[in-house]
Amino acid sequence: MKLVSCFSFILILLLGSCKKQSSEVFVPYPTQDTVWGPVASSFIHPLDTLFTSANTETIIANATTGGTLHFSNYADVVFPAGFAANNGSVVSGNVNVSLLYLKSKGDFVRYARPTFSETDGLLDNTAAFKVSVSQNGQALDIASGSFIKLHFRIGVPFNSNNQVLNGDTTVSNTGNFTWNINTDNSLLQPFAGSDNTGNYIGYDMKCTQAGWIGCGRIADNNAADTGKLEVLLPPNFTNKNSSVYIVTRNQRSVVRVSPNLNSRTFRSANVPTKTEVILIVVGKVNGNYYTDAITFTSSNWQLAKPKPHKCSQQQMLDLLNAL
Repeated sequence: MKLVSCFSFILILLLGSCKKQSSEVFVPYPTQDTVWGPVASSFIHPLDTLFTSANTETIIANATTGGTLHFSNYADVVFPAGFAANNGSVVSGNVNVSLLYLKSKGDFVRYARPTFSETDGLLDNTAAFKVSVSQNGQALDIASGSFIKLHFRIGVPFNSNNQVLNGDTTVSNTGNFTWNINTDNSLLQPFAGSDNTGNYIGYDMKCTQAGWIGCGRIADNNAADTGKLEVLLPPNFTNKNSSVYIVTRNQRSVVRVSPNLNSRTFRSANVPTKTEVILIVVGKVNGNYYTDAITFTSSNWQLAKPKPHKCSQQQMLDLLNAL
């Protein structure tokens, strides 16, 4: 595999500084399993939730009057009166609105939301959000006939092919997630403006349900030939403590490489060929965090043998932020 020297040099610097920092613990990790084994279809990989709770913002909203909530990273939630419901009945009073904003390829890996659709194939995602509404600890829905609107800035150019993407967490695959394209183009409208930070652009995105929602399009190389990738990790890295992803260099696309119990490897047949990609491994073994990255040009069939290095939380974040 041909390494791309500039990016690889950055990754080597990041990975070369890794050392144990046992004081950093994200969440309890009860399944320190270094043996491959079958998992239920509802199995949630511990790494899939490491960062989510720490980076989700929650603001109190008045569901009776409606209003606008201002979150970090120039993301606003606009909601009309009576927008929230519990089992079909509109609720009143204060509710909690929570928002998690994914705006980079590293975020799609960090929060285990690959840009792939089981029905439409490889996607090129501009942004994604997880929107939750609750009252007194009870999860709420968006009321029938109502909506919330996400008003957010983006750091990439507009694309006329962008559409709303609805996340499905009921699908039976690794991570229990896929994106479905919403063909109603009226739900996504671009905007532009300026302030003391300069000129900016973004989207208004209307949501009729809580949960995962994003905007993006079918990737330019979605129709290209796809190759088969097999990833062999060292013995202690298994389907219960490690995740593997492919990230494209030239677009905002992330593919999850799924574990195969019979071969004790991770496999994917969804990688477009003749594409510069980065293979990312993130793992947690005995309370320590590990990562590795390999850059190469994809082909019809490849076997990769990454060697994860012990890392701290910040070093893993630095690696993902460099994607």
